[in-house]
Amino acid sequence: MKEDRYFKVEGHPGYVKNPASGTVLNQNVKEIQGARARKAKRKQKESDRLRLEQEVTTMKGEMSEIKSLLRQLLEK
Repeated sequence: MKEDRYFKVEGHPGYVKNPASGTVLNQNVKEIQGARARKAKRKQKESDRLRLEQEVTTMKGEMSEIKSLLRQLLEK
């Protein structure tokens, strides 16, 4: 099995290119970890936003139900 040889990408320290596949790889571990942390934070924010939207929708429905019950009480 032939070992792939990577070549440094000129002007971009930490990046190498695999000439066999044409892919460019980032070998900077700190950058990779940072990107993963940013992605996790972005996903968490989106999850939090969706949860809050669901809670607001639920609360709107409950408020409508309370208003309806209050109207019924006032009509008696």
